[in-house]
Amino acid sequence: MNVKVVVVLAIVLVALCLSDGKPVSLSYRCPCRFFESHVARANVKHLKILNTPNCALQIV
Repeated sequence: MNVKVVVVLAIVLVALCLSDGKPVSLSYRCPCRFFESHVARANVKHLKILNTPNCALQIV
């Protein structure tokens, strides 16, 4: 085999092993349908806490 091919394959294998399948961005990791920071108290009927691995605390 050509030395360049072996080196390229080794680099690709190392990159795949080190990545651990981590998501590209936080929005991909924690998809959210809607974001609102200020909600009137009269509009809140109940709260639900979403526990999603590798995500920040989400309260709906």
